[in-house]
Amino acid sequence: MQEALFELASDPDARVRFQLLLTLGYVETPRAAQIRNELLFRDIDDEWMQIAALSAPSVQDGELLETLLETYQPSYASFVRRLSALAAAHRKADQLQLLLEY
Repeated sequence: MQEALFELASDPDARVRFQLLLTLGYVETPRAAQIRNELLFRDIDDEWMQIAALSAPSVQDGELLETLLETYQPSYASFVRRLSALAAAHRKADQLQLLLEY
């Protein structure tokens, strides 16, 4: 079933990609993480895609933050604000420190 989901990553309908990003947030495999990142960065200006990405439990581990900072572009600014607010709300000192150092 995961392979069928993964094939939806290139769907032209933004609503399908949004739902896929929400769904893959609960799939804990390296391939799912890769596709989540692809979906997010493809539509990073879309606030709903940002929210979908932040809804995944794995966003708490800091890996997304590291990826974001490694590939940072000015268009990521609104997502960085959202991710920073989430880190602060969950008192993730290590993530906040990484943001401050950047």
